[in-house]
Amino acid sequence: MDDNRCSRVGPRSAMTPYIAAHLEKLKRMHLRFSHMPAFGVKVLPPQITHLTISVHSAYDYVDIPRIVTPALQSLTLSAIPIHYLWDRFCQSPVGNAGGKKQQLETPGVIDFPELRELNLTFHVPYRTVPSGKSEEDLVWERYNKEGPEPKPPVSYKGNPRLKTISIKERTPKYTVLRTDTRRPRFPKLRHLNLNMYPGRVHEFLRDIPTEQLLSLSISGDLVAYKALRLRGFASLVSVDISHFSVSRHRHSPHANRLLAHVLALASPSLRTMSSTMSSDYRLALPPPGRILCTQLRRLTLTAQISYADVPDLLRRLPLLEHFELQRALLVTPPAEALTPEGLARHFLMSGDKSPVSTSVIKFAPDVMCRNATDELVFYNIFMLISRIPSLCVLKMFSFYSTHFFDELLPMLNIPTLFPFIRHLIKLECGK
Repeated sequence: MDDNRCSRVGPRSAMTPYIAAHLEKLKRMHLRFSHMPAFGVKVLPPQITHLTISVHSAYDYVDIPRIVTPALQSLTLSAIPIHYLWDRFCQSPVGNAGGKKQQLETPGVIDFPELRELNLTFHVPYRTVPSGKSEEDLVWERYNKEGPEPKPPVSYKGNPRLKTISIKERTPKYTVLRTDTRRPRFPKLRHLNLNMYPGRVHEFLRDIPTEQLLSLSISGDLVAYKALRLRGFASLVSVDISHFSVSRHRHSPHANRLLAHVLALASPSLRTMSSTMSSDYRLALPPPGRILCTQLRRLTLTAQISYADVPDLLRRLPLLEHFELQRALLVTPPAEALTPEGLARHFLMSGDKSPVSTSVIKFAPDVMCRNATDELVFYNIFMLISRIPSLCVLKMFSFYSTHFFDELLPMLNIPTLFPFIRHLIKLECGK
């Protein structure tokens, strides 16, 4: 049921009787509403195995029926409040049997005995900026509150006459509700997707059997990862760790620390890794000895690391086959390598041509860099792929692809320039 698609008929009036009549037959439910329909039931039926509830805000979450947990195998909840998470679940729809009250729940605990997949996207109160204003205006507002004679930051370029801005914080009504503070148990959980968690991630992971997870995906603000230690994930096959940050000041060390923790995942079964580090500053890769994800086959890394650091990373990943690199910082080429002829001479004079990887088959660099010239892009790409003899597919994005193919790709056929390139047979161009 999608409220956006059936709003004309009115889900409350048209769909509620139909759902109420067939509710006991359903095993899979996918509900997406700006307001929850009035099912006329207080508890969803116990036979449901796959449940998705996506609401537009945490206001609507308080209206859903209670959810029975024993049969659930897959659970997806969106726009849920952090302090109201487990209150909507129960162990049994039956409160009385034979006139005697059943005590099926362990005090302080809610069990999910069959749950394999858990996807949670949390509600984060947001601020609205008046029309015609920008986020930079908020900076001036903050400085205006910090002292009687505030001074705007040097980088401030907004309206210098702006004094105050009206900022609206949504405080959903769930914050006034009392919770029963129960903690969950997931004996069979294998897949966890945690998105926009407003608290500390390491506190949430205390209730997760991390040693048995096969896939892990976490995204949120950088402060959510404070004190996180990615240890004990012995069975992981795939991992996706991403952060964004609303603050641009002094968060680079924290991003470096998080990147180091991600690359230190040492699960012997780990094959796929994706990590996005949305830092505005250059990030440093950890020392080679701390890169322990040596069994990776696929790596997607979005971070402002330098192309000069990439060879050391590839040397630590001997089985890597697919490598996608985004937002990497380009190394400035020497003056003599600014033309195709000069680039060729530079390669001939370069000392170290030893391979950095003998396993990478596909390399997909993102070269849509701000103020990047053709010469800057080509130099960094050539310096790397010239030392990957196993490369078969090179996928380049943006308008550089056509230029690369027309003018510089023929250089790869010159054995004296690229003695290791033997298998490159395909160039994919995308935008």
